[in-house]
Amino acid sequence: MAKYDEDTLITGCDDGYVRAISLLPNKVISVINSDIDAEDCLPISKVAVKGDLLAYVATDEIVRIYDVSSLGTRVVEEYEEPPEREEREEARDEELEEDKDWEEIEGQFDSEGEEDEEEEEEEVARAQMEVEDRGIKWDGNKGNMERKKRENFFKDL
Repeated sequence: MAKYDEDTLITGCDDGYVRAISLLPNKVISVINSDIDAEDCLPISKVAVKGDLLAYVATDEIVRIYDVSSLGTRVVEEYEEPPEREEREEARDEELEEDKDWEEIEGQFDSEGEEDEEEEEEEVARAQMEVEDRGIKWDGNKGNMERKKRENFFKDL
């Protein structure tokens, strides 16, 4: 943020635009770099004002300089988002509307998920039985398998 005059601050935003904001009343006066494309917008790192010149640096480390001498005469009654951002939001909303209904998708997974869980439980039970038949002890809590002979352990000692 940088002070332009007693009632105006200039701030760089993460969306890549530099805005002049009036403190009283709390309104956006202008988007100073609204001439750049939305694709070229990078988050603003630093903003500095000296007289009628504004310099700012985005994350690409290129210094851009604007003349803000006409800023005092420009007043926007109702602030509007830059059109590029609105278009992106509308496109995103349209894509979400075109997606399938979430309830349908959840219903498909619920019925299949229950069957899969039952199959997994059966597989685990079969594996445990096979392991026990071979003389291996299954430790289900730790997920470890320990080999133990069914015969007396101390017999070979």
